[in-house]
Amino acid sequence: MGTDAIGASLSIVSSVISNVGINLQKRVHLANDKRPLSQKVPYVKVPEWWIGLGGVVLGAIGDFIALGLASQALCTAVGGATTLWANILIARFWLKEELTAWDIGGVFLIVAGATTIAIMTPAQGTYTLANMVSFMGATNFMIYAAALLTTVILLLAGVANSTFYRLRRKLLTALNRPLVRRMDRLQTLSHMLLLRLELLEQDRCNDAEHRQLSQEELAGRRDDTRERAHNHSHAELRLCRPEASWRLESLSAHSSSSRSNKQAMIDILEEGDAVAPKPEYRDWTDAYTYAATAGTVGACTVIFAGCVSKTIAAAVKGNNQFGQPAPYFFLAGMVATIMGQQALLNAALELGPIMTVFPIFQAFFVGFGVVGGIVFYQVKMSSLAWGLHWFAAAAMIAGCGCLMKHGKDSYIEEHGEIEHELGDLENTGFLSGRASAGGGDGGGGGGDDDAADAAEAAGAADATEYGTLAKTA
Repeated sequence: MGTDAIGASLSIVSSVISNVGINLQKRVHLANDKRPLSQKVPYVKVPEWWIGLGGVVLGAIGDFIALGLASQALCTAVGGATTLWANILIARFWLKEELTAWDIGGVFLIVAGATTIAIMTPAQGTYTLANMVSFMGATNFMIYAAALLTTVILLLAGVANSTFYRLRRKLLTALNRPLVRRMDRLQTLSHMLLLRLELLEQDRCNDAEHRQLSQEELAGRRDDTRERAHNHSHAELRLCRPEASWRLESLSAHSSSSRSNKQAMIDILEEGDAVAPKPEYRDWTDAYTYAATAGTVGACTVIFAGCVSKTIAAAVKGNNQFGQPAPYFFLAGMVATIMGQQALLNAALELGPIMTVFPIFQAFFVGFGVVGGIVFYQVKMSSLAWGLHWFAAAAMIAGCGCLMKHGKDSYIEEHGEIEHELGDLENTGFLSGRASAGGGDGGGGGGDDDAADAAEAAGAADATEYGTLAKTA
């Protein structure tokens, strides 16, 4: 039996062990979801989660050894196909998750793509530490690494509660703040114009009534008539147009104490932020976005693990190169990407069913893992091989679409269409932009300053318009 066959067999066993550990972690998240809010605990404080992590680590060690025996593409593709079918069986019969035709079809397409990649990717050669260091600094790999980092940032920026999303929201809010403030001022002026038109219409009614009075009455009782007409005007306005009268009184009170109103607005905003926590907007795509980023980061783990594995294999044969800094750089990169992968994957498991979340993670893991291996090791392939690789990529993307179809239907069934639409609004930035412009956590300035500016602008506009209305009335 050749080393490729031994490595592939070890990868299959390791994939099953790793998937059992991941399903155990999902079991912890399910149990935590059933607890009351006051009794929920971070999953890292649950011993069962650490047992699951132990299974993941044990499987990773097996993969680590397999990468030293067989090609990266073979281990990634064969191990990925095995873990997907194992995940279906474990999630269905142990976690009792729903299994649909969309899931089976999606997994079949992803496995077909992974198998095609395993068959068509040529075997890697034997590389020294100097070769791997030179591969790491190659221009093509640097471009690939930059594209990978950009992909991760863009994916995380689409999740409403992620750090990258909040940074993106602050940037967009800072850019849009002048436009939002101008729209608010225009809205205030439009409100004032409507009120002015209502008052002018009432004045015309009063003038018609005044013309019916005789000139002698007006001349003899000018002062008395003016006062009665003024009172009558307000009485008619209150009877016929209570809304306009209420606006007039509110405007008068606001203009006379605009400074106190501004401070009151700031106090209300501060109290609201302190008492009511900001809503956690969720969208049905969040779980799959986390899964995709976890797979993308995991693909980097494969590259680092391959380098470390080959360095250890060379040391076992008598060529010890651990006196140089490069092996420790590879080891640090492997540990960092493993931690990032675990954090992102558990974020996905908290939000979505493992039946659909894990295959999407695996599709990105396999896809970027194979592409990364081809770019890093500078593998040469024929046109036919490249064409079949594109076919495999299309099949895996279609498989992800099938799985996400089931995920979307399940999310809407559980949370309702309204929450789904609110999540879409938040992801477009509409809700966050309006909230930030009104004194939230918008970028480019503090919330209190935003509230003060908005209140001051509104108060100044109201006071100016009220003075004009008083003269007209």
